[in-house]
Amino acid sequence: MEIVYYEEGDTYLNTLIPRTLNGSPVPFSTEEVYNLIYTSYQHIHFFKLSFSNLSEYKGKPVYTFQVIEHNCVENLRKEERKNVEYQAVVSDFNQIGFVTILDISYSGLKIETDYKITSEFIEVFFDEENISRRAMGKITWDRYDQSKNLYYYGVELRYR
Repeated sequence: MEIVYYEEGDTYLNTLIPRTLNGSPVPFSTEEVYNLIYTSYQHIHFFKLSFSNLSEYKGKPVYTFQVIEHNCVENLRKEERKNVEYQAVVSDFNQIGFVTILDISYSGLKIETDYKITSEFIEVFFDEENISRRAMGKITWDRYDQSKNLYYYGVELRYR
């Protein structure tokens, strides 16, 4: 979700309207509390929000959220991560399969898959904003979510 307007100390935050994979707007409820994490080069912002309404900012439709809580820490990573949902093909040199890239930065990826990757090194093929990409990487961490029956991997890119 992309923030289009927020000033430190404001009680409201505007975002572009996030879309589902089929292009429909993501619905939000005024009864729920949401967490939003926004990463910039210098800081990581943690927001606790409640949905307020659909409004307009600079002539474009936006979602407006009331800021319940905002915390900010220095980004020690110094590299912006972009939350995405790219479908990709991965080869671990033993098997080839499909994965979803959940976040991407200049030097790494977080991927999700329904099968275990068995090699320390992988090759990833994906489209990034309609540009074909190929990346070689090393798996630096992994986690299995038993409730979802999904595997998550952190990949340090060697070539992108």
